[in-house]
Amino acid sequence: MTPKQLRQRILRLPVAAPVTEAFEARLAETTTSLQRAWYENQREHWLGWLKEYDGPGFYGRANWEVDARSVYNRVGNPAMVLWLGEASGVPTEVVKKAAAEAMKLRGSFPRQCGAIRSRITWDMIEERIKTV
Repeated sequence: MTPKQLRQRILRLPVAAPVTEAFEARLAETTTSLQRAWYENQREHWLGWLKEYDGPGFYGRANWEVDARSVYNRVGNPAMVLWLGEASGVPTEVVKKAAAEAMKLRGSFPRQCGAIRSRITWDMIEERIKTV
């Protein structure tokens, strides 16, 4: 799956994700960058992040030859990672456990993302969104 195909599938996922929204609210209590975000929800965040993935985009990307798995593994915002799992239909209990593990690592977005990815793998997401 390409980043463009991932974007097309994300367009069809639901915005609402209650576990992610609660997780993000707890993160925002201590992380000022989330308090002033340009996006309204994590779907919008993903769509904006992927919109210019084949160009430099906001992050000055240099490597455009990546697949959706690589994109998922490069995301540095734990709420984005969690939302994609929840919105794609990963079981709620798995999403809740991932959120709880990540919350224990407050203050380190890379470690939080890693904790979520250890419970919500790309393969789990891809399996659920390939028919969306």
